[in-house]
Order: sequence, then C-alpha cells, then structure tokens
Amino acid sequence: MIGSDFEKACAALYAWREAHKEGFNGMLGVLFVLRNRAQAGWNDGNWLKIMEDMETSEPWSFPDTREPTFQRLLQWVDGVYDGTIEDKITNGALYHYNPILAGIERCAVVGGMTFYK
Repeated sequence: MIGSDFEKACAALYAWREAHKEGFNGMLGVLFVLRNRAQAGWNDGNWLKIMEDMETSEPWSFPDTREPTFQRLLQWVDGVYDGTIEDKITNGALYHYNPILAGIERCAVVGGMTFYK
C-alpha cells in the first residue's frame, strides 16, 4: 500500500460514515466534495488533512466491507481520486449539508443531503 491508497481508503470510510444512509450517490457526493476541496487547494490538496478538518456524523462506525454498496464505492474511489470520473452529482460543491451555513450557493440535493459551493 502506498500513501494514495491509504488516502482513498480513508476517503471511502469517511464517505460511508457521512452518507451511507443516503445510498451510493450520497456517498459518492461526499467523495466529490473531498476532491473538489483538494482541487481548490484546501490544505494544499491533502485529502487526509481535508478530512481531518471535517466533522463526521458517525466517527466510530465501520461498514461491512462485504456490503454491495460499499464494495461499489470502493470500486469508484480511484476514479474520483484521480479525476477520471466527472462530478455529475454535486456540481462542484465544496460543502455538504450544514444547517449553520448561510450565504452560499446550493448545488445539488441527493437523498437527504444537500451540497453547497
């Protein structure tokens, strides 16, 4: 395993913790928010530092890695990370739902999650 593999594994876990109740597209949307922040230069593009600065709603829960939706997420994380999968879910969002955010543009809604720029 190399550093980028670790970042991708952490990103998949983070996305699952944040959005597994919203299904595959919700989790994928969280991955796109991470990538959008990295591409925008947040924390010098360091995915781990970006995740470290984000709060998670379920910090001590873990997925069943045999679960089909999580396995699908693992299959997609490489393409999100390296930019080969286009963000057609969040429309470039830098945030996902946070009720205290004000004055920012709503980009997309997936299930019960809202994404913002």
